[in-house]
Amino acid sequence: MAGEETKLILVRHGQSLGNAQRFFQGQMDTPLTDLGREQARALAKRLKGYGISTIYTSDLSRAFETAKIVGKEIGVDPIPDRRLREIDLGGWSGLTRDEVIARYPEEWKRWSEGKDIYHAGGESFGQFWERVREAINEIIEKHRGETVLIVAHGGVTRILVSKLLGLGFREMFTDLPPMANTGITEIVINGDEVKVLSVADDSHLQESKIVGKTTSWWRKGE
Repeated sequence: MAGEETKLILVRHGQSLGNAQRFFQGQMDTPLTDLGREQARALAKRLKGYGISTIYTSDLSRAFETAKIVGKEIGVDPIPDRRLREIDLGGWSGLTRDEVIARYPEEWKRWSEGKDIYHAGGESFGQFWERVREAINEIIEKHRGETVLIVAHGGVTRILVSKLLGLGFREMFTDLPPMANTGITEIVINGDEVKVLSVADDSHLQESKIVGKTTSWWRKGE
C-alpha cells in the first residue's frame, strides 16, 4: 500500500565460536563467544531508539542469543523462525577452508568459479533463497508500516540484498561488503518501491572500540 512505509533491519549475529575458530558453520549450532555477547550489547544500545515493534530471529543459538540481548534492552521478545537459519552447508559444516578444499575439491572449484552447488549434501543457494524469501514476505505482510528487526546470519542478509540489487551469484560475494558480526542492514519498503539504505553497518562496534569482528576470511583466503 502506497504511503505505508515498512522498515526491515537485518542484523548478523555476534561473533560465534565458529567465527572465532574460522570454520564453516552453516546450520551447525555454535554459541556466541564473550566478544559476541559484547558486540550484541553494543548493538542493543544502538537499536534502542529505532522504534522496533517486533523481533524475528533464526532459531540457531548464535542468532537467538543475540536477539535476546537486543530484545531485553528494547523490551521486545524475539520470535524464532527456522527459515531464517544460515544456508545448510552439509559436509562443509565444522570444516576450515583448507579442509573443505582438501575433502571437496570439485565442489570448491565450482563454487569458486561462481557456480551454485549443493554443499556436500546440504542446500543450494537457490533452495536457501526460497525459504528466506518465504519468511521475509510473511514478515512484510504481517507488519506493514512497522519497523521490524531480523536477527539472522551473513548469508541471509547477503542473499536478500543481492536479489534486491539484481546481483548474480558471483557478485553476491564480490560486490557486497563483508558481513561483519552485528552489522546492520536497513531496507525500506513503500508500496512497490524497495530501497536498501545500508549494508552491514558496524559503526557501533567502532564507537564502542570493540575489535575482533569477523569478515569473509574464507572467501579472501586470509
